[in-house]
Amino acid sequence: MKLRLWKTPAILTAGIVMAIVARAQGTFTASNAAGPRTHFVTDCDGKPLSGTNFVVGLLVKNPASGQFEGGLQRLGSDDSVAPFSPEPMRTGKLAGIFSFGMLRVPFVPAGKDAQVLIRVWDASGGKDFAGSALRGETNLTVRLGGASSGGIPSFPGRLSNFRGLVVCGPAK
Repeated sequence: MKLRLWKTPAILTAGIVMAIVARAQGTFTASNAAGPRTHFVTDCDGKPLSGTNFVVGLLVKNPASGQFEGGLQRLGSDDSVAPFSPEPMRTGKLAGIFSFGMLRVPFVPAGKDAQVLIRVWDASGGKDFAGSALRGETNLTVRLGGASSGGIPSFPGRLSNFRGLVVCGPAK
């Protein structure tokens, strides 16, 4: 009888761990407010950017092509997967903050470094980054979480080395 009692918690624990590992493969949490200190996206005067006209987009360098590409996938809390697309900056008390939740990078394996390009632009001055006169970008490295080829699971990566982004214009 004692042997049977430990089986249920052990099976339940194994199931939870496997679900976390499966969800975390090749992923990172895309937020500038996910650490002990928030580093804002600001204008030239240091004021946090606010408003739906300012858009944030993320690209990741594909090791096969050597180019920064989209194709990131947003993982929902209900295990849904949806394409990631640029989104407006937050407003009010959340001005200068972006937070997209967990994103999966389909072309960089878990446990490897990914080069992430964060772009912010004024969409009222141009539909995309290249067409906007007011824009800024920064490039940083993120160690992707998940189960690597060694089989040891890790939590999703974070933008922990993001130190803020100043968006000034006009772009050159």
